[in-house]
This record gives sequence, structure tokens and C-alpha cells, in this order.
Amino acid sequence: MTLYKKVYVSLDIKNDVNYKHMLSAWNHSNGLEFVSRYNDGGDVSSQKTLIMSLLRSANIVLTIIGSKSDSLHAKSKDIGYRNWQNFEIAKAREYKKKIVAVFIDSAFATPVELLGAGYIKVNKFDHDSILRAIKLC
Repeated sequence: MTLYKKVYVSLDIKNDVNYKHMLSAWNHSNGLEFVSRYNDGGDVSSQKTLIMSLLRSANIVLTIIGSKSDSLHAKSKDIGYRNWQNFEIAKAREYKKKIVAVFIDSAFATPVELLGAGYIKVNKFDHDSILRAIKLC
């Protein structure tokens, strides 16, 4: 029997949503369920509440590091972090979640909140590499 794990996916929704769609195709295979917030809209308070609820229920956080993952968000002051992805990583650390960081390109900047965090690094978006990393959690 395969162990069931809920994986929260943290990503730059505007620029890297195609990777979320690829993960969705893997949903429920290998005993995994990938969940994430769906948009960047709405008020900040509601977004924070949704993210914190999803993070609390997840076993693992998979953060997809794209070209804009550490960019400054227009609502960064309200978010309390550079952007939503940094907020998600900070909360994952606060909730003591295992973190898998998938770098789309090794040249992309590491989000500030990931620095100093214990995480498993994956150097490419590849089905087998990601599943191996998740199994280590």
C-alpha cells in the first residue's frame, strides 16, 4: 500500500502556473495529492487564511523556484514578505513542514525565506527527481 501524502505547492502563480498543471496530472498517483492556492487576487487577509489552512493540512511543501520567485510583489507590505511565495515558505518553516525546492533553472535566485532553511533541493522539474525528493520527507 502506498503512503498518502498531501503536498502543498508554492509557486509564482503568474509566471509558473504551467508547472502546477503538470503536478496536477500526477495527483493521486504514487499516493500524493498536490494542493495550492489558485490565484493571486482577492484581499490579502483572505489569501493568508487560505494559505495557512492549506499549509497546516499538508505533509510536505514543494516550492517551485522560477525566474520571479524572489521578486517584489505589489502588495509586499500587506503580505509582510517580498511576495506570496516567501510568505508560504516562512509559514512552512513556522509549521515545521518538510520543504522540497525545485529549481527550474539553477541560475534563478533562491527566495529569501528559503535561505538557511533545511530543504531538499531538486535541480530540474522532472517527475522522477521530484518523487525521489518527496519520498525522502
